[in-house]
Amino acid sequence: MLSALHAHRWGEPWTTTRGMGIWPLDKVQHRLLVAVCEARDAQRLLMASEFSTIWLDVAQYIDRHRAVHVRISTASPKDAVTVDGHNPLRATSPDQVAEALVSGFRVLEDLDEGTLGAFALCLMPWDDRIEGAAEYRCLIYGRRLECAVCTRRPPANGGSSGLPDLLAPPPSIMKQLGTFVEQHATELPEPHLAMDVALVPAATGADDAIVFIEFNPADAELDVFGLDLETAVSADLRRTLASDPSPSS
Repeated sequence: MLSALHAHRWGEPWTTTRGMGIWPLDKVQHRLLVAVCEARDAQRLLMASEFSTIWLDVAQYIDRHRAVHVRISTASPKDAVTVDGHNPLRATSPDQVAEALVSGFRVLEDLDEGTLGAFALCLMPWDDRIEGAAEYRCLIYGRRLECAVCTRRPPANGGSSGLPDLLAPPPSIMKQLGTFVEQHATELPEPHLAMDVALVPAATGADDAIVFIEFNPADAELDVFGLDLETAVSADLRRTLASDPSPSS
C-alpha cells in the first residue's frame, strides 16, 4: 500500500530517485528500538542480535555512499543532540546512525504511537546540494499543486542561518513547481499531500534543478509555516488540512 506517511511506501520513482536503503522493522525490532530510545542507549542497539544483519547491511550501504541521511519511515531525528555536535541527520558510520535514532524524541514518539511492525529504517545518500538550497513545501490536492511556501532559503552572503520566507514563491518558481507536480501526478503516493523539494542552483541561464526531499500527509499535524490557508488554498484542501492524522500503520 502506498503512503505519504511511510517513506518505504512512497513507491517509484521516489525511493529510487534518492537511492533509498530500506530495512523494515519487525515487531521484535520495533519494541527493542522503543526500549533503547527510552534509555537513550545507542550501544545496546548496536550490540543487539536482533539488529545484527541490519547493521552489516548499513555498514555496506555507508561504504558505498560515504555519508547518509538518517530517518525512520515516518520521521527524521532532527531533534537529536549528538555527543560531538555533528548534524544528527548526517551519518558516516553505523554508530552515528544508532546515536541519531536514540538521541531525540521524534523517533520515539512515532514508534510509541504507531503500529508494531509498520516501520522501517530508511537511509539515503547525503546530498550536499540540498544543504545550501532553498526548500519549498508544496501543498497538493487532487494531484495538483495548490500553493507552496518557502521553508528555508540559502543564507545571505554565506551566513549560517536560512530562515523561512513566508511570502509566496515568485510566479516563475510556482510555474516550475507546478510543472514538476504535473509531470509526477500519477506517481504520487496519495492524491492529497505535502511534498518537500529543494531548488538546486543550475548553470547560468538554466532553471534551478528540483530535488525531491520527502512527502508528508496533509492533515492537522502538517506544519504550513504560518501560511494563511484562508487565502492560499481551496476549501477542500483546508478541510483536509484540518482532519485528524491517520494512525502510523
